[in-house]
Amino acid sequence: FSALGAVAMFSATLTSALTAKKIREGRGLTHAKDYSDHLLILGWKKDMAGLLEDVLTYGDIDPRGVVIVADVAAEVAEDLGAHPSLAGIRIVRGQHYSEEYLKLVNPTGASAILVLADESSPYTGESEIDSKTVMCAMALSKYVRTSHVVAELLDPSFEPYLRNTKVVDEIVFPRRYSRGFLRMS
Repeated sequence: FSALGAVAMFSATLTSALTAKKIREGRGLTHAKDYSDHLLILGWKKDMAGLLEDVLTYGDIDPRGVVIVADVAAEVAEDLGAHPSLAGIRIVRGQHYSEEYLKLVNPTGASAILVLADESSPYTGESEIDSKTVMCAMALSKYVRTSHVVAELLDPSFEPYLRNTKVVDEIVFPRRYSRGFLRMS
């Protein structure tokens, strides 16, 4: 009977550990240090699910190869993970412009990095959003050598600061694109 008890105890411990790990992953309390050749997304958009579905569809990317670092609530991370088409995306909750969190997601091994004009806080102004984008690029400069880096800016006056980091390959200004689309219609 003691052998049966030991097997039951081992089984319960293993199940508990795996369940706890899944819960931590769903809430964004994890890391992705072991990832390589992944798409690293830094920051958050109000319609993150829509953005990710577009990126996955048009980029022909497997969701399991996507890692997001964003300062969002656990419930927000869980809601994103509930989308069937987004299953497998790894979310790390934290400040995307902080070296502490960048170390958790292996930016050196990323195939591409997308720095979003972060909309995780509804009370943040454009200057603060773009300042975080520049801070993120500065933090990335310690790690990125070969990854393709695209950054989104709201205010063109921040472009020289972003270029000075010598990390960003492309800068996207969403307002310029929307104006262009309006002119074409």
